[in-house]
Order: sequence, then C-alpha cells, then structure tokens
Amino acid sequence: MAELGAWIDLSHEYSQHTPPWPGDRLFRLLTPDVAAESDDNTIVEEFEASTHLGTHIYAPLHFLPGQKAIGDFDVSHFAGAALVLDVRGQQTIVLTDAQRAALAETRPDGTPRCPGVLIHTAWDERWGGPGYFEGYPVLAPETVAALVAARVHLVGLDTPSPDAAPFLAHPELLRHDVLIVENLRGLGCLLGATSVEFAAFPLRMRCSGSPVRAVARRVPGGAE
Repeated sequence: MAELGAWIDLSHEYSQHTPPWPGDRLFRLLTPDVAAESDDNTIVEEFEASTHLGTHIYAPLHFLPGQKAIGDFDVSHFAGAALVLDVRGQQTIVLTDAQRAALAETRPDGTPRCPGVLIHTAWDERWGGPGYFEGYPVLAPETVAALVAARVHLVGLDTPSPDAAPFLAHPELLRHDVLIVENLRGLGCLLGATSVEFAAFPLRMRCSGSPVRAVARRVPGGAE
C-alpha cells in the first residue's frame, strides 16, 4: 500500500507582522511578565486580532446577517479531498473545460468527488509586500456558478479575497454554504497530485470567521 504524503503547511505565520486587510486591526500579542504574573513560572499569553486576519476561513454570517456562524458547521465541512486548480496568469479566473469537468465529478452517491477546491494563483508570493491587497486575481461569475453547481464545501485561495468591490462572489458562495479560505500559501507544492487531502479547521466560535492552520497532503491514487 502506497504511503500518504507528508502534511504541508499552507498557512502564513500569525503574528504582529501579519498584514491585515486594509482598515482591520493589527495582531497584538500581550506577553505577561512571568515573574510578576505567575507563581509557577508558566506563561499564558493574550492576543487581540480580527477573526479575518492571516490564513482564515469564514462563514455565511460574514456577508449574510442572521445566517450560519463558523461554529455552526460540522467539522466534516472543513476537511476532505480537494481539487487543485492551476490558474496562474489570469486576472479574472475562468476555468478550462478540463478543470470544469474535474470540478463536476461526483461519487456514486452523487456527492462531489472533491468537496474542496484550492485555487493556485501564486499571488501568495506577494505576501507582506506592497500591493498584496490590490489588483489580486478574482473569480469570474461563471467560475463562481461552477463552484456552486458542483456543491463543494469550501474554496481556498492564495489571495486575500475571491472578489473585489462590490464583492458579489462572497454572498453567492456563502449562501450555498461554500465556505471560503483566504491567504493560503504554497499551493504550488500540490500541483501534479492526482489526489489531495486538505484540512482547515477553525475555532468553534459564534463568529463570522476564524484563523485556521491549513494543511494538505498528497494521497496515492484517486479520491475514494
């Protein structure tokens, strides 16, 4: 039996250096003085940050008031087989016929063969630099429609957003419970894999989003 590939970390570091979406608050770590705060020399930090900072996932509540929070979803929604789509060089992301066909593949029970979709643009190479939040690639309306039609659980991108103002892709995906993972990194490591296992577990909170530790690994053969 072939062995599973090693887990690959697809998350950016979460720290005071993590660039926030313009207008959001910076990460702030409050490190106590061990001698002053503890009788047993243990360390317990506090931090302040947006729930949408760094590599994160968000739920319908982010754009649709009164809808599901991130903690309302079963953990199965955050992990599973994923399709990696190479869309480098496109400003408005339109899928090829082969990519659309792969996205539409189903299991015998009619569920998606790959409930996760990872979109590789290589925009993560600009992380931390000027312009990361400007001019990034966005999903074409027909690509959004294809993702919804395929009934995927989540879509992950190595960009800060699947769209730009007026942000029409967000509500369309989220109202169909297609959760969105933003600010991934290193998706190029997964290119060429016939099957990929992906996971991005959030904290269990009644919030619109949460930071995640996103990981993936190559799986021998096709998705079961």
